[in-house]
Amino acid sequence: MIVINNLLRQYLKSCILFCRFSTVKQFILISTTLVTIIFGQPKETIEFQLDHVSGAVVNAETNNPIYGALVEILSGNNILKDSAFTDEKGLYKMEYIGYVWKPKIRVTSRQFQKFVDRVNQNSNNSLDGIRSNAISTIIDISLKPIPDKYKTPDLNRSAIEKRAKTFFIKGNLFYSFNGDLINSQAKRIIIDTTETFLDDDGNLIIAVNGEYYHPLYCYVPQMGVYENLAYIIKNMFETPLFEDSGFPITLPLNILEPTIIYGTVRDIDTDEPVFGAEVRLSGNPNRRMTEDDGKFAFQVSNKGNYKITVSPPLGSSKTQQGISIIKVQNGRGGWFKSDQYLSP
Repeated sequence: MIVINNLLRQYLKSCILFCRFSTVKQFILISTTLVTIIFGQPKETIEFQLDHVSGAVVNAETNNPIYGALVEILSGNNILKDSAFTDEKGLYKMEYIGYVWKPKIRVTSRQFQKFVDRVNQNSNNSLDGIRSNAISTIIDISLKPIPDKYKTPDLNRSAIEKRAKTFFIKGNLFYSFNGDLINSQAKRIIIDTTETFLDDDGNLIIAVNGEYYHPLYCYVPQMGVYENLAYIIKNMFETPLFEDSGFPITLPLNILEPTIIYGTVRDIDTDEPVFGAEVRLSGNPNRRMTEDDGKFAFQVSNKGNYKITVSPPLGSSKTQQGISIIKVQNGRGGWFKSDQYLSP
């Protein structure tokens, strides 16, 4: 901003001088050059890659942790990018969110006032000598209680449908597990569409990608593990489903599928998927060519740091926006969504 102000002052001085001593053509030439310099200054970075966002949510009056608060990461135009619920200690964590335009955080809980704030680009990571623009940040939040006269009554049992649906975000994944820890592996499902409803007997049914699942068999990502959905929302069932099931609270790593790194290559100006881009992952000999939907996916079996490199389609002058480093801490059960952008 200081540079622009100085240029403006120089421009005004030049205008006065050239009005006195120069021809009209010279004046127009100098004016055009100065305007180009002023308005061609680099723009503020408003899109960056979010790596980890974590923290605690507490009651602003008592400082006690708030359980079950919904924490969401949104883009500047209110598109949901990721979400998590706070645990008994009020803690939440979201990992490898990807590129977000003007990111902001929103926290809601039925008995507390809503919280919304910008996520600032305040740190950078350096891995294996490669500079990454991925941001890891801790955001602790205090929520103010809603006055008693404005509090909403307790939700009825039908709210279980809405509560369950919040764990199934498009683009994320969950595991379906049949309960056999010895002879079966859990099945990984990437979510495209979700519907939740109660059947004629009042049982909760979850439809993902057109397939039906019982909540007891669903394991959703929570704080770095896959936790049983029926266990998470057990207080909302009229009769307990989890206590006598024999199912584990969280899935052990050995029955999970290899870690997956996936995403979509998009045009940074239009946000449209890019066809024909080549995507490579360090340490993996294979490459991926994006189709009409711009999607790519890799499986990895070893922990480590993986770099995503994107080459534009043949004949395109666009280049990859930023450098993406994915930090894999375990070769099984991980899922890392990292959309990639091509810019002029």
